[in-house]
Amino acid sequence: MTLEEIYYVGQTVAVIAILGTLIILIVQLRQANKLARNAANREQIASMHAASRLFIDNPDIADLWIRGNKDVQGLSEAERLRYASLRLSLWRIWEALYTQHRDGLVDEDLWEAHLVQARMALNEPGAKAVWAIAKPTFTKNFQAFFDNLLASPINIPSNEAGE
Repeated sequence: MTLEEIYYVGQTVAVIAILGTLIILIVQLRQANKLARNAANREQIASMHAASRLFIDNPDIADLWIRGNKDVQGLSEAERLRYASLRLSLWRIWEALYTQHRDGLVDEDLWEAHLVQARMALNEPGAKAVWAIAKPTFTKNFQAFFDNLLASPINIPSNEAGE
């Protein structure tokens, strides 16, 4: 075998090694992307669960939420502050969820289910009143997204038999 042939064999081996490395990198990137999506899904579920627990564990917050949803102006000044702060806190969770979805980190089926929940929650007069004031504190993209949700709410059927 001549020196030139050894050189060509070496080059061929190097190319094969580079291709193998690229394939391994692609597989690892896919796995990392899947892990990031799973982490984002777990994070959003944990945030939504924590928000739900807030209402379950604190009857006074649940009562404030119900009254604020119906008539923010009927609340005392301190209650309006608490209601608006609660709304803002929950909307910050939504802003993070929206950003994760926009970045491709949130499962589409899960996202669609959360959109139904958001539309139902935004159907309340209190939500609309607080959003009108708080809107500038959110990113422009999220403002446009939320305005679109407000324009297409889902009506919640009343439970007349149970009321």
